[in-house]
Amino acid sequence: MFFIDFVNGFVIVSSSSLYKTTNGGDTWTKVYSGEKFTKFTFKDANTGWAVLENKIYKTIDGGSSWILDYTHDQPIKNISYKNNVIWAISSDKIIKRYF
Repeated sequence: MFFIDFVNGFVIVSSSSLYKTTNGGDTWTKVYSGEKFTKFTFKDANTGWAVLENKIYKTIDGGSSWILDYTHDQPIKNISYKNNVIWAISSDKIIKRYF
């Protein structure tokens, strides 16, 4: 579960469905079902990144669609966004990408 602020948040259910709330979690709407993302982070209510094995995908429409943004040679274990930088951790290095 990841909240951008007090009202906008996201959660992955069953590894393949992404849900979004715009009212602090009172109601949730499925915005994506497909790839089995394991980790995700968001910059704002529209822009976010998700991990699938050794790949990072990006959304600019609140999670409705995703495009491949980066491929690494090892599985990515975690991802985080802060101050226009995406940080990702794999078994062999820390990946830093500017946005």
